[in-house]
Amino acid sequence: MHLALGFTIAFSDWESDEHSWIEVVGLVVVIAAALVTFVLRGVARHLQRSAQREGLWEEIPSRARLAEQHLDDRPDPGWDPALRGMLSRVLGYGYFRREPTADPLQITRRVFVGLGMSVVLFAVVWSYMMPFYVNSGGSLPVLVIAVGLTSGLLTLQTRLRRLDLSSSAALAYSYRQRMFRGIGFAEIPGFTGMICSFLSEPAQWWLYALGGGLTLGLLAIVAPGPRDIQRTQATITSAGSTLSLLSILQGDGSAAPPNKGETGAPRDGLE
Repeated sequence: MHLALGFTIAFSDWESDEHSWIEVVGLVVVIAAALVTFVLRGVARHLQRSAQREGLWEEIPSRARLAEQHLDDRPDPGWDPALRGMLSRVLGYGYFRREPTADPLQITRRVFVGLGMSVVLFAVVWSYMMPFYVNSGGSLPVLVIAVGLTSGLLTLQTRLRRLDLSSSAALAYSYRQRMFRGIGFAEIPGFTGMICSFLSEPAQWWLYALGGGLTLGLLAIVAPGPRDIQRTQATITSAGSTLSLLSILQGDGSAAPPNKGETGAPRDGLE
C-alpha cells in the first residue's frame, strides 16, 4: 500500500509542477514507510520460521475456540481491535506481535475498516495527481449527487431487509450478506466521483471528494458496529426468536450458507 502510494505520487507529473517542501517530505516519508514495512515483514517471517523449526513457536488458540462454551458471556469488543490491527499492520510493528486469532466478527470489522480507509487513501493519491478545485465542473456534480441519492435509497432498502431466523447459520449468513450488499451500493458514489474527476475539464479531485464523502456516509449505515448489532438484536427478540446475534457472529462455522432442505423453510427476506 505504501509503495503503491509512493510511486503514484512520484510519477504523477512530478517534473512539470512545482511542489512545496511539504509534498517532498510527504513523498519521502511514504516511500520510506514502504521500505521499512517491507523489511520488517521479511524479518518477522524469517524469525517466525526459525522459531518454528527449533520448536520455540507455539500457536495461540483462537479466542473463538477458547470461549466456545461461553459465547453468551463474551462482550462486544467494538471497533478498537479492528482499528488497532490495521494501524499495527500499516506501521509494521504488528508483524512482531503474537496475538490470538481474531473471531469472525472482528475479521469482518477489519475488512470493513479496510474498505473505508481505501476511500480516504484514494483521496490522498488524487491530491497529487490533480488540483482540488478549478471550476464547478458543469453537470458532473449533479450526476455524482444523483448517483449518491440513488445509492442511498438502495443502501437503506438493503439495510431494512429481514434476516433469516430459522437457524444460527442462516442468521449469520443473512446478516453478512445484507452488510456486503449494502457495501456494494455504498461504494458506487465514490467510483462515480472518481470517474467524474477525470471527465471534468480540467481534471479536479473535489468531485471525488464529493462522491467519497457520500460513500463514507453510506458505509456508516451498514457498518457492523455494536449499535447496529444491538438494534438488530432488538428486532430479532421482538420477532420471538431466542437467537443471540453477537454470540453467533463471534462463533466459528456460522458463515456457510444455510441449506434450505435442512431448515425446511425459505430464507425470510432473501427470497
